[in-house]
Amino acid sequence: MSGDSQLSAPTNGQGQQIEPEALSVRQAAQLLQVSDDFVRDRIHRRQLRAYLLGTQLRIRRSDLEAFMAANEWSPELCRQRTSRPGNRRRKRAKPAAGPAHGETKPAPARSA
Repeated sequence: MSGDSQLSAPTNGQGQQIEPEALSVRQAAQLLQVSDDFVRDRIHRRQLRAYLLGTQLRIRRSDLEAFMAANEWSPELCRQRTSRPGNRRRKRAKPAAGPAHGETKPAPARSA
């Protein structure tokens, strides 16, 4: 298949195209003009909601539109946001007090 192919939507009895509610990964990728892997990656990162029907992933058109709205870019939006949550450095958690890796705790003393 070539990347320039258009989606062929099913038609009703009068020849009008019916837009499918549930899209395949490939259809969603074609609508976004990105690769199938990009769509799968966003699904696995839980940025794009998808549903498993048997072994097939399906994406609701409304979920795809919500994903696009959440990722909208404009210069005005950039000025409004001071920082993006994903760009913040996370502090490392301090290790819990206890034996170091590989060490074992001494057995409690028994009373006679």
